[in-house]
Amino acid sequence: MANRFKDRLLKPLYAFLGQGITPHELSLSVAFGVTIGLFPVFGTTTTILFLIALVLKLNAAAMQLVNYALYPVQLIMIYPLIKLGTFIFQINPLSYTAEEMIVMMQENFFGTLEKFWQALLVGAGAWLIFAIPLFAITYYGFYSVFHRFDQSERWQRGSTLDR
Repeated sequence: MANRFKDRLLKPLYAFLGQGITPHELSLSVAFGVTIGLFPVFGTTTTILFLIALVLKLNAAAMQLVNYALYPVQLIMIYPLIKLGTFIFQINPLSYTAEEMIVMMQENFFGTLEKFWQALLVGAGAWLIFAIPLFAITYYGFYSVFHRFDQSERWQRGSTLDR
């Protein structure tokens, strides 16, 4: 499992350093990929990350690599974030059983979607509370890793330049 993680995620990220991306830029890209990749509104993360990459001139490929790697985690986290948002904001948008939701969908499809939208909004509120600390932890954690890797690579190549 560790080798699979290393081969599919870390090696491609390290390769970006060899293409001239600084550890700072790569760490920002990864931090945005992780933070936005866990946003509980399914289907929005790719577009949001593309716009962030465009505006901040960051590496969109690194962001999307991390985003896609976190896709299963995003799906798993939607329900807990909605439940946490329900607790924090004292709103219970999903107080129905599965059978009741099926009947609601049959009777009033768009009304039911509105209920689910409120649940996602509550989940997004819970995500927002954790987004800034998650971003900071991810950025500084990956920066130290990428900086050390970049320094060791330059040392091995015999370069003394510092970025």
